[in-house]
Amino acid sequence: MSTLLYVAQADSIHTARSAAIFVDRGWDVHIVPSIEYGYLHPAFRNVTVHHVTYTTKNPDATTHGRHLPNPVMRVANALVRHCPPVHVRHLVQVFDRVHPDIIYSMDFQSDGYLTLAAKQQMSTFPVWVAANLGSDIYHFQQYPDHRERIKRVLAACDYYACECHRDVLLANNLGLKGDSLPVTPIAGGLRFDTLPATVPPSQRRCIVVKGYHGRSGRALAALDAVERCSADLAGYTVNVYSASPVVVQRVRQMQQTIPTINIVPPTNHAAILDLFGAARVYLGVNYPRLKSWACDSNVTATI
Repeated sequence: MSTLLYVAQADSIHTARSAAIFVDRGWDVHIVPSIEYGYLHPAFRNVTVHHVTYTTKNPDATTHGRHLPNPVMRVANALVRHCPPVHVRHLVQVFDRVHPDIIYSMDFQSDGYLTLAAKQQMSTFPVWVAANLGSDIYHFQQYPDHRERIKRVLAACDYYACECHRDVLLANNLGLKGDSLPVTPIAGGLRFDTLPATVPPSQRRCIVVKGYHGRSGRALAALDAVERCSADLAGYTVNVYSASPVVVQRVRQMQQTIPTINIVPPTNHAAILDLFGAARVYLGVNYPRLKSWACDSNVTATI
């Protein structure tokens, strides 16, 4: 049996879905949380998680780490998150104990940088697949400090995985020395046979807005668009999920003139899929680019 060790966010449905692909194919799958909260997403099954500290076990996973009461665990894991050498040492210890055949880091900023730091402390290292989840290169290459760290990851990994051909070009331009894997969804995609039944788009009367506003979103811009089109939205409801506090405040103001706009309360992932299945339009507005993505003149491609 081959052993795969994820360096990834253990509270993420994306990591759980990706891991399930390998579990279903008979791999021995291990998880090292790249950001330690002492929590494993309930969608994980048949994996081994190596926490620093934790409070609650996932009944479908084997859990390693130090068990602590929740308040103590929160303090301990906060210290780990703000003391990178401790986290790197933990990762190296897991490598030495598990001896994985492949290391899979799920993104660059949380996972790839941590994996690189561990590799630099080891004389031998397993095959490393560095995955680019979302805007890891496209956005962060624009910051000089991140650009240099991205280059070091690309020079050190054996394989590079990403979700679009644009990012293959970017990685090659930034010094990728390993091989690019076929472009595919890093989070593993969805099983259509498990999704809820939906009506044809023409019959849907719901608009869904992603409510992130900050480093990873610009929901206020999406709400500006909704407000400008409000006269054309008769018969439609607008549902804003995962809303940042500033977005909640804005929606409350908009409800005075658009009574059918709502904040979706915190809910589970299945309910969000149901919401998407009822949507005619989805607005997910991300942060703006600082400059043209083609930072170097020898990159030629179109988006």
